[in-house]
Amino acid sequence: MLKLHANFGLKTPIVGQDYSSQNYGASIEIELPSETSSEAIKQQLKDAYEMLRDTVEDEIEAQNNQPIQTVQTLPQQSKKEPATNSNSNGKASPKQVKFILDLAGRVDKDLTILNQEVSTRYRASNIQELTPHDASSYIDELKNLTDKAA
Repeated sequence: MLKLHANFGLKTPIVGQDYSSQNYGASIEIELPSETSSEAIKQQLKDAYEMLRDTVEDEIEAQNNQPIQTVQTLPQQSKKEPATNSNSNGKASPKQVKFILDLAGRVDKDLTILNQEVSTRYRASNIQELTPHDASSYIDELKNLTDKAA
């Protein structure tokens, strides 16, 4: 007897709350006869993943009353991405900029270094010109540095 485990998880931002998200997930365990072929196992995993993905996405859509956008995550499969909580001007929010500066202070990075990094990584002239998505990614990078420094 073979046991297959499949999981699918998705994070969506909580509207109106900076730096927060809601996690959704589902998992399944499937038992297959031990003589099951490799191709049949792959197909079972693919089917299980798609079912879990659809179930999680349906739950999110039901709660939000809005469909979520798709993005490519696996070569042959797609998942849906949550809508971002972006500013109308397409720039990082003042709270994001402040948080970047606070985190940078913890790892001894000054404004010049920050602006050089965002220029190289995100093609923004300075931290105030980051998109909300890029600011979020940069915040994650800085948080990882502060976690390692602690």
